[in-house]
Amino acid sequence: MQVEVYTDGSRNDNDCTGSGIYIKTHNQELKIQRRNPDFCSVFRSELIAIDEGLDSLSSFSCSNEIWILTDSRSAIQHLANWHRVRDILNKPKNLSVSYRIHLQWIPSHANIEGKEIADALAKTCADDVLVPSAPLTYLELFL
Repeated sequence: MQVEVYTDGSRNDNDCTGSGIYIKTHNQELKIQRRNPDFCSVFRSELIAIDEGLDSLSSFSCSNEIWILTDSRSAIQHLANWHRVRDILNKPKNLSVSYRIHLQWIPSHANIEGKEIADALAKTCADDVLVPSAPLTYLELFL
């Protein structure tokens, strides 16, 4: 059995951002939305989505494969060097001890069901008026 983690980050016209995550196995699914601080970059929103998805894997019974599916090539390139960076990047590194981790780019708006769900979650959340109480900092990507 494999776990598919579809992720997306979105920014609206008001520079509000959100992250959407859709996790699916053959018999389970989970939808997660996160409103990010104002003026958060789309790149950071993409990484936040991946981070939240990895955190949520503990509620799934994984067998041996985890697929992280995103339309962000820059996030994949950043995560490809997980052995050299900390925090979010330690999660795939630690998971790779027990599971085969795949980072896969998928095209945007290509009618891939899981991707479309993550995209809708991120867009809806970006429009949420409730902003997280603690802003994210640059260091959160690298600590």
